[in-house]
Amino acid sequence: MDETASSPLTDREKLQALFNKQLFFQDATQPTDLMDPTITQDCLISFLLDLLSHGFHIEITAVKTDHHDDSALGLYCHFNGYAIDCWNLTGPVAGDYVDAGTQTFRTFLETAASNPYLYQIGLAGSADTPVNETVAGPTVFSDDGGDHVHFGSQPIKTQNGIDMTEMVGKGGVITSVVTAHWSATSPARLKDYHVEFALTGTLDPAYNLSLGQITDPTKIDWVKLKSLFTIWKNFQFGVSLDYGTYDWNHAMSGDQSPNIEIGALCMGGEGVNVIGPWGKYPYTFTHAWIHAAIIARVCKVKNLNPLQSFNDPGKQNPPQYVVSTHAERACQTPDQGADTYPERGYGPYSGDPDMRWDIAARDVSDAGKLNNWQNAHTELTASANWLRQQSQAIINMGIIDLWAMDQDVTP
Repeated sequence: MDETASSPLTDREKLQALFNKQLFFQDATQPTDLMDPTITQDCLISFLLDLLSHGFHIEITAVKTDHHDDSALGLYCHFNGYAIDCWNLTGPVAGDYVDAGTQTFRTFLETAASNPYLYQIGLAGSADTPVNETVAGPTVFSDDGGDHVHFGSQPIKTQNGIDMTEMVGKGGVITSVVTAHWSATSPARLKDYHVEFALTGTLDPAYNLSLGQITDPTKIDWVKLKSLFTIWKNFQFGVSLDYGTYDWNHAMSGDQSPNIEIGALCMGGEGVNVIGPWGKYPYTFTHAWIHAAIIARVCKVKNLNPLQSFNDPGKQNPPQYVVSTHAERACQTPDQGADTYPERGYGPYSGDPDMRWDIAARDVSDAGKLNNWQNAHTELTASANWLRQQSQAIINMGIIDLWAMDQDVTP
């Protein structure tokens, strides 16, 4: 035996390696707290490692020793070792804080909201705005004190042999997953996806651009937007289709419903290229908002949480999301075939002859961001996160009209 061989790093040691590189501290007790398993929980360490894996720089403002006793709030608090207070940094310099009103800050919150170890997000001071509350998702609450973001963690729960996170305020049982597609066809009904929608009205480019600048779905005239589209429900949501983008085509819990496929009928014809142009029938910001609205209604009917994720390592690289895009699921699917880059699944720049990249970006104006593997992966992940977040925000608005998603199929 080679006694000089080093043992694999523990998660706490992995986190410690990021101290003063990605993770910074305001108080000397904070790194000590994080390294002490009698003070902080393993799931908090896992939460931080997941969040930092996205490249963020974070300054901790409170852990346990330097925080007041908040045990009256319940189990998942600072006192019991499940929570931190922090702020996002612009780079590897303590005190160089990201402005809470920027997209960079919102991306930080969106990413945390999809973390499989998240219990809840609290916003305090300048972070506590309506826009930030929307992107932080259904677990958000207004916290007391000066500028900080509170992250509470929880262990991943296991159900029917699959690890999954039960998001606060929503049912933990995953009965289906939902995947967003584009069809690479003209805007004509195919009857291939559970739900299909097509731009059948005339789209004003200025109107589309205005939708690309909106972050709050309450600011949208939904009657006007919906009038541009025709929507078809082709199959009941319990019917399995050939589009098995989620490896085994159903979530392994609940009622065993399949992957529900939502297809935008577009991106067909000549001249379609990943980095642009996108041909005669491009996917647009306008399509993206209708996509999110349909997904929200499907989730409402199926009692799904768009922000929920779970782990099933035997199928796809975790975490798997209840709501995702074909591009994101393709990149998460291990592929040991003859591809040039099998670790990229069958996503963009994988070399896979069956490469899929829908919905890698929300508009052709963003196609330039897909110019290489790293940029494309960043953008397609952001696109999937946007669909999840806005679907939840639309649910939070209060859905009255389900757009016939709870009805029989469209004739």
